[in-house]
Amino acid sequence: MKHMFKAFLCLLAIVPLTVQATVIHVPTDQPSIQAGINAASNGDTVLVADNTYYENINLKGKAITVASYYLMDGDTAHISKTIIDGSQPSNPDSGSVVYFSSANDTTSVLCGFTITGGTGTQVLADLRVGGAITCASSGGKIIRNIIRDNHVISDYEVQGGAITSGPPGSSKLVVIRNNEINNNSASGKKGAWGGAIYLHSSGLIEINDIHHNLVTSSGGYAVGGGIHNGTEFTDKSFTVHNNIIRQNKSISEYGNNGYAGGIFISGSLYMPQVKNNEIYENYSSYKGGGLCCYYGTAVLLSDNIISNNEAGLQGGGIEINGSSPELINNTIINNYATFSGGGIGCYETSNPSIKNNLIAYNTAGQDGGGIDIYDKSNPNLVNNTIVENVATFGGALAFNKNCDPVFMNTIIYSNSADSSGNQVWFWDDNSNPTFTYCDIEGGSAAFGFGSDSYTFTGAYKNNMDNDPLFITGDSLFNLSASSPCIDAGNPDPAYNDLNGTPNDMGVYGGPDAVITAIKDNPSAEGSLPEGYTLFQNYPNPFNPKTVIRYQLSVSSEVELRIFNVLGQKVAILVSERQQAGTYKVEWDAANVSSGIYFYTLRVKNALSAGSGQRMIQTKKMIVLR
Repeated sequence: MKHMFKAFLCLLAIVPLTVQATVIHVPTDQPSIQAGINAASNGDTVLVADNTYYENINLKGKAITVASYYLMDGDTAHISKTIIDGSQPSNPDSGSVVYFSSANDTTSVLCGFTITGGTGTQVLADLRVGGAITCASSGGKIIRNIIRDNHVISDYEVQGGAITSGPPGSSKLVVIRNNEINNNSASGKKGAWGGAIYLHSSGLIEINDIHHNLVTSSGGYAVGGGIHNGTEFTDKSFTVHNNIIRQNKSISEYGNNGYAGGIFISGSLYMPQVKNNEIYENYSSYKGGGLCCYYGTAVLLSDNIISNNEAGLQGGGIEINGSSPELINNTIINNYATFSGGGIGCYETSNPSIKNNLIAYNTAGQDGGGIDIYDKSNPNLVNNTIVENVATFGGALAFNKNCDPVFMNTIIYSNSADSSGNQVWFWDDNSNPTFTYCDIEGGSAAFGFGSDSYTFTGAYKNNMDNDPLFITGDSLFNLSASSPCIDAGNPDPAYNDLNGTPNDMGVYGGPDAVITAIKDNPSAEGSLPEGYTLFQNYPNPFNPKTVIRYQLSVSSEVELRIFNVLGQKVAILVSERQQAGTYKVEWDAANVSSGIYFYTLRVKNALSAGSGQRMIQTKKMIVLR
């Protein structure tokens, strides 16, 4: 029997149901999840009770929601107690636990399960994909699941230990939101891509914890321990934001072919975005411990923390190869490369824009503790702080083979080299970098060279050699009030700080800087708030009204939105520019059902369009009738 509308009242705010929608209970109405799917029509919900289900399910192109009781009450205990175990497939070539077929799109939702035991789907004679979930020419929403212990293994090639989408060029969107994806693997003797996720389609990957996944190959490439975006499509959106990507590995036993312990992005003409992620303790056996940008990718990397990653050769934090990404407001610290580019490796005609990054405490066994620049690469670096990095040659920077980068408004100080070139090292005399309005310890006279016959032939203008006087004990290297770097950057108004004063050298200066809450002197009582804060609503739980409070440190573009548990927008409370101050907004939830909701504050401050700090904060609240 199908239970009509009784559960509908509770689900109204969180499931995209039509007036004819039905809730099918498993095992009360149908004995298995697949039987529930078979009985469902577009708009229905298949609601699954706590238990372990040994199934390999196919959504059959239906616009339905398949969910545990987490969907009803928000109790996360249901997620670990409602298990779909795909370890006993009727056909071993169809070993994915969940299969989205070509007619599925983002109206097809999978929510609130533990998904385990998958072995992937054989899509070609030499290719096996999608250990836990395969989206075959389809889209879908994969929300609030635990996806663990799925393994795709083949004597040929594999993709996506946990999740895959494709084939190449698929236009449908796959949303992967608020999942824990761990202990999955992709292992192919001829090649392996995406230990956790491999997407050929448009993708939105947000608010996930992606950890302890592995991609490995004994006879080919092993690429993307955490995430791989696919290389063949050129015009699809791809966004990775607000995730934790940690302790993933990419290991190839076949020569030097292990790339990107955390994320690999390659081969695209659009601009994918990797924003507001924590990418740490990932490992690659060859290049790009944290992240790789390859072959033409114009990716935006902003507001990430990239730390404690390791590469077996180069690019401990980030490896850039034949690409021109934008790196803005990232913290790149404590990464390690056995050979070169402890923080960043920039290679083979790469021309990235690198602005307002903190590059500190990175180590390279050979050269370029902070950044290694090689082979006709010409990055443009503005307002960075490059400090406390270590290498054998070039503690901060190393150049080789016809590179002409530009450095402006940048602090290069307190780096060290075991052999030569504490701050800057040249392997040859064919590179001609430009330094203007920088603070460089030792000046150009302290540059190191691979031969006594080499001399510096680049441009060196309006630079200084002064202790930048960072705030004592501040690991983020904010400038003290007496720092000589304050107002000492390029005087052109285009480079002014957000408050309109002349440019401060280093990571916190210029129009793209992130405002930090660390100050030399505490602000006086009654002054404007520092930073941005979203407070817990009150009362909470509530019926039907609640108050949401937030504060802004400077004039900003503000959006305050309400979402249900599936990420569907319920209301927009604020969408306007507001002046600095503290604000209160009342939300009347009389027209929505009981349940869990999220309110999200999105802030962008800017003196001109396209620049400024961007911030997102989210909190949970409960409507209780």
